Amino acid sequence: MGTVRHVGNVGEWCGDWYEREYYGKSPSVDPPGPATGDDRVLRGGSWSSGQERVRAAYRDAHNVPAYHDFSIGFRAALDKAAEALQTDCEGGNGAACFQLGVMCYTGRGVAQDRVKAIQLYQKGCEGGNGQGCAYLGVMYDIGEGVAQDKIKAGQFYQKGCDAGNGRSCTNLGVMYSHGEGVTLDTVKAVQLCQKGCDAGNGAGCTSLGVM
Repeated sequence: MGTVRHVGNVGEWCGDWYEREYYGKSPSVDPPGPATGDDRVLRGGSWSSGQERVRAAYRDAHNVPAYHDFSIGFRAALDKAAEALQTDCEGGNGAACFQLGVMCYTGRGVAQDRVKAIQLYQKGCEGGNGQGCAYLGVMYDIGEGVAQDKIKAGQFYQKGCDAGNGRSCTNLGVMYSHGEGVTLDTVKAVQLCQKGCDAGNGAGCTSLGVM
């Protein structure tokens, strides 16, 4: 998610009540919105809006939940997303653990905590999420946030590849082609890069072309 994606798709329902002149009297930093109202704020334009509405500052209002149509979505609150992901992660959802790990690593929606991010990537990987395995593999491969360990990198890439993550297959194939962290095996390197390519990883296809 990001501000570059938030106009021109669908208008976004917000939690704030609408008041036309609110910003003339609101706090200048993080205004909380009116305490009450009849309509909710609708931000940004949609694919069907005119040019004057397709901008982040555009505000409109409609009654919620009575009004709805195909050009309206909602604005996601990252802090609420983090709470939901935490609950799902604790329930054994590997994908949720991975997504929460990304938030912790980048500091988007939660306090930045790269140690916790690594723990969440590992929990995601253990829960069958190939992306979590791939992220851990890369971190150990290049020594980002952890001590460089090619053997561990290969182990996480293998788990990710087994879970169907094409990036993991390709990266492991490259390791086998150079004998880094694993025993040099060009046949296995080709097989893994082919598997990565078949899974939609472009780097796997490129690596096959030069092997």
